[in-house]
Amino acid sequence: MRTLLALAALGLAACGSLNVDQYRDKKPEFVLEKFFAGKLVAKGALYDRGGAVSRRFVADIVGTCESARCRLDEVFRWDDGEIQNRTWELEKTGDSWVGKAGDVVGTATGRGAGNAFNWSYALRVKTEGGEVDVKMDDWIYLIDESTVLNRTAMSWYGIHAGEVVLTIQRVE
Repeated sequence: MRTLLALAALGLAACGSLNVDQYRDKKPEFVLEKFFAGKLVAKGALYDRGGAVSRRFVADIVGTCESARCRLDEVFRWDDGEIQNRTWELEKTGDSWVGKAGDVVGTATGRGAGNAFNWSYALRVKTEGGEVDVKMDDWIYLIDESTVLNRTAMSWYGIHAGEVVLTIQRVE
């Protein structure tokens, strides 16, 4: 029994979080201020904690980037008819980025390496019972010069709450 428990603990330890540095040598390199400058479209889905798709969306994004600052204006159109607006104000500080948006609690922090970028923040989400702050572990992977794959794990008080998976495409 002790051996079984030790193996289970070892298995859980091996499931630790990703580190963006493991992507350092992956190409093409993701440069946030380059990719998000201009018009983009995002298409994705929100998955509940059981893995079922609960909502789908299309979002128009307009990014304005100058030097070490970016502003992202996002308009989400959800499949249930809801329209949601979010404006991100991003700033590069050394090799990291910080960001703020109206429904982000505090400040988002992020860092990239190679073809990957990782954001960490809390998002205030409206529910039937009020508002809750959901932790977002947001991973962006550059597929090619015009496409990223974005996967975000959501948790609430350390419990898996769902996931968002989307692609973002530059619009020429």
